[in-house]
Amino acid sequence: MRQILDPVKPCELRRAFRAVHSSAQRGKVLEDFAIFDNRYLLSIDGTGLFSSTKVKCAQCGVKKHRNGVTEYYHQSLVAVIVHPEQKTVLPMDFEPIVKSDGDKKNDCERNASKRLLAAINQGYSKRKFIVLEDALAANAPHIQLLMDCDMDFIINIKPVGNASLFDAMHERFLLKQVTEGEQTQSDGSARGYRFAADMPLNASHPNIRVNMIEYWEVDKLDPEKVTLNMSWITNLQISPENVFDIVQAARTRWKVEKKRSTR
Repeated sequence: MRQILDPVKPCELRRAFRAVHSSAQRGKVLEDFAIFDNRYLLSIDGTGLFSSTKVKCAQCGVKKHRNGVTEYYHQSLVAVIVHPEQKTVLPMDFEPIVKSDGDKKNDCERNASKRLLAAINQGYSKRKFIVLEDALAANAPHIQLLMDCDMDFIINIKPVGNASLFDAMHERFLLKQVTEGEQTQSDGSARGYRFAADMPLNASHPNIRVNMIEYWEVDKLDPEKVTLNMSWITNLQISPENVFDIVQAARTRWKVEKKRSTR
C-alpha cells in the first residue's frame, strides 16, 4: 500500500474534493452553509499528521528539542467550510507542509497558505469566501494575499504580535472614536463589544487598513468578572446591527478547533 501511495502527489486529490463539492452544490447542500449574502466561512488551520523520533523521510519537517531528541513530522494546512448553526463541516482543500526536494529549511504555514489560497482561488473562482484564521495570519503579506484573491477575512489578533493595533484602539477609545455596546443575556450574563474602522495594521504597513473588534463576556454572578475576551480584524463593514453576527462567525473557527483538540 505504501509503495502505491507514496509516489502520488497530494495535489492529485484536489479533483476528488472538487467532485464532492460539485455534487453538494447540485444537491443544494451548500445552501445550508451560506452566510452574509451568500458567502461561505472558510476556516483555515494547520494540523499534525505524523510525528516520530525514529521514522522519517526526505520531506519530513525536523524539530530539535532541548533535551537532544530530534523529532520528524508532517503537517498539513486544511481548509473547511463552517457555519455557526451547523454541527458538521465541509472539508474543502488542503496543502501539505513538507520539504521539497533539495530544501534544507522546514516548510511553514505561511508558505503553505500561499499555495492553498492560490489553489482555492483557481478551483472555486465563482464562490465568495470569508476566511477565518488565527493570529499567525494577522500579518501584512498574508492579508494582502487575501485581498488579491478577493477573499474577505476575520482574523484573530492578540496583544503579543499585534500591539500597535491594540494601542491604536486604546487611543481611539480615549478620543471617543469607537462604537461600544453591551447586551444582557437571558441568564443574567452580559456580552459587550467595541469596534473601530479603517485602522492601519501596523506602523510598517499603514496602507493595509482593517476594522477591529474587541469582544468580551461578563459572568452573570459577578459583573466585574470577565470570562472571555477576544479580538479580531476584518475587512467586513461593522455596525451595531451585525457585530454579534460577525463575532459568532469568528468564533466558529475556535469552536471547531476546540472540538478537534478534544477528540
